[in-house]
Amino acid sequence: MKYCILCGTKLVTKAKFCSNCGERCQFNNSNKNKEVETQIDLGEIFKKYAFYFYNLGLNITCISDQKNEYNSKADNLYLKAPNHTWEHLSGERQPLEEFNSYPWETSTGFGVATGLNNLITIDFDNCSPEFLVQVLESLSLPYDYEWVVLSGGRKGFHIYIFVDDVLVNFAKETVVRLFPKPEYKQQIEKVELLIRLHSILPPSLHPTKNKYEFINCEKPIKRPARIEFSILENFIQSFFDVSKQKNLLKYKRKNKVLKLLQRIEKKYLKI
Repeated sequence: MKYCILCGTKLVTKAKFCSNCGERCQFNNSNKNKEVETQIDLGEIFKKYAFYFYNLGLNITCISDQKNEYNSKADNLYLKAPNHTWEHLSGERQPLEEFNSYPWETSTGFGVATGLNNLITIDFDNCSPEFLVQVLESLSLPYDYEWVVLSGGRKGFHIYIFVDDVLVNFAKETVVRLFPKPEYKQQIEKVELLIRLHSILPPSLHPTKNKYEFINCEKPIKRPARIEFSILENFIQSFFDVSKQKNLLKYKRKNKVLKLLQRIEKKYLKI
């Protein structure tokens, strides 16, 4: 019996394409040589998807289930961590040669380095669909926004978005933890802004062996939307306890100083 290795659909013997996911058939097989061949084919598929997102201007990482010095720093994270150095990708465009140099033949997925051009990921854990709808509205995004991902654990969502001046307002942070207000704790458990971090893209495999998936499309046809920082700020203030945000208070103080200087400058110019 033959099954599609991407979605598990039972395939007829002479099938060339999977009737469910549409990909060219790559069969599960108990033969050891076939397993190696299948792994290489799967790696080629992930590289093809990864290159699509690279061409959208994103800096792409490679993920593997084979542990090495880069992805084994913490237990159970190697299926979520890149198998190569990647931190520099938050600040500079990735050369194509670097992308091609990754060990795609053993890949089980890929991700994106946030930070470049003010790209962030908003990571929601144990999030209700109703809360997700409220979030999209707060961020001035359509309900069918393409860059919303269902996590492989099936309990969370990721939203990808460019935010003007986010790296200025969070000058050193890699990740910002947000604390839900009491009235929202039944709808959302944990939210993080991935400012200069790594985030996994579909159709990568989760440690549960589920796939990450875009909820409104197979894959986006254009780059994530761009919003002003004030919209992100309003989102934070609407749903989260600002008093617990030390970094939030820091940028508020910074903004107050800037506004004071602007008032002084205007007054001086009028004299």
